[in-house]
Amino acid sequence: MRLLVIFTILLFNNSLSFAQQLCTKSEVKTEIIIRANSDSIWKVLINTEDYSSWNPYIYKVSGMISKGKMVSFRMKGDKKDRVFSAKILELDYGKRFAWGGGLLFFLKAKHYFILVPMDDSTTTLIQGEYWKGLFGKSLGKKVYKDACENFVSMNIKLKQLVEKNVD
Repeated sequence: MRLLVIFTILLFNNSLSFAQQLCTKSEVKTEIIIRANSDSIWKVLINTEDYSSWNPYIYKVSGMISKGKMVSFRMKGDKKDRVFSAKILELDYGKRFAWGGGLLFFLKAKHYFILVPMDDSTTTLIQGEYWKGLFGKSLGKKVYKDACENFVSMNIKLKQLVEKNVD
């Protein structure tokens, strides 16, 4: 599967479009360069009604995207779909979007998107997730490989959609 992801990255992305990835048991962090301004990318990220049309991993989001609100997510799993709820932790227009949650010191998780404008028509998208707390590494150990592959796939699909709409 990893070879397929690497091949897909090389096939569908122009030079400099994939920056880096970090995949460990405590954090997954991926980056991709998109030939579009951050507003164009932002509009897709917060339009959760259309996630199923481009997102190969998280295909349904229910709830109001507003800082502090709880939102429900449905994602594809190996054997069955997974459903979970998380709080919108950050919502800074055109810059940062994050959700997460936790249980005291046992587990704390955060999924984030960061948009870094490089110029008027190019943006670096950073997508990641981390797991902390007493059981954070246990959870990360179970999900980090799939999360890394899925985030790379999401980044590629998002890039394709946004760049198609810009051209």
